[in-house]
Amino acid sequence: MNDLLPILVPGLAAALAAILVTLAIERLGGQLGGILGTLPLTVVPASMGLFHADPTPEVFATAMSAIPLGMLLNAAFLGVWRVWPIQAGDRSTALMETLGLSLGFWIFAALILVLVREALAPNMARDVLVGVAALVATVILGVRACHNAPPAPKGNRRVGLRVLLLRGVGAGAAIAAGVALGRAGWMTAAGMASVFPAIFLTSMLATWMAQGKAIPIGASGPMMLGSVAVSIYALTCAFSMPWAGALWGSVLGWVTGSVCGSLPAYLWLKSRKAPS
Repeated sequence: MNDLLPILVPGLAAALAAILVTLAIERLGGQLGGILGTLPLTVVPASMGLFHADPTPEVFATAMSAIPLGMLLNAAFLGVWRVWPIQAGDRSTALMETLGLSLGFWIFAALILVLVREALAPNMARDVLVGVAALVATVILGVRACHNAPPAPKGNRRVGLRVLLLRGVGAGAAIAAGVALGRAGWMTAAGMASVFPAIFLTSMLATWMAQGKAIPIGASGPMMLGSVAVSIYALTCAFSMPWAGALWGSVLGWVTGSVCGSLPAYLWLKSRKAPS
């Protein structure tokens, strides 16, 4: 049981965070809720679990620098939810089409990235630079998605308890799997698994099923832009956790990601709102 605790604790923490994010989007609307939903939450227990698995700076940096690549894939994943439901119109299969396209793309692209990175010899400087490039690309995609974005209203119906629990289980399982991969030595795959879009996927599904497609369409752009906070957190922790330890290193990473990622994204989106 003691061997399972480093896997179970991050998974349970991620499950709780995933449930809280769904409630934020539902109660606060797609814009503010979407930004809050991309605060560095589930990645915190994942990063601490990976650091516990192997605190060697070079190895840990490899896992953390894979996270911005995963978040870039997540931004593209959310882009499907931004564009395809509009293209699908009122077709009864619109939800399943969007789900299949977004998830299929993420799995295929993630597999290619993991295979490429595992085939390359570890190189901390190169991996971090690639992570920074992925962060910049995510910002560009997020800004583009928020340009002339549709409204993101608050929901008028509550997401059911069963859907909330399912969302928590999905996110928790993804984080637990990432930590388990890290403990097995697959640090690149672990970094990618730790940002599997379980929160985004279940957020889109839960709000679409409960409120209709307007809210997930409106929330997708802010979530794409806000997700840069997770990448900033990961790149900061690649250096702060080996230097300051798991706890204070993650605190520094969280503050940096929130202040340099989530806060500017929210202020920019708020400034672009048309006056009433």
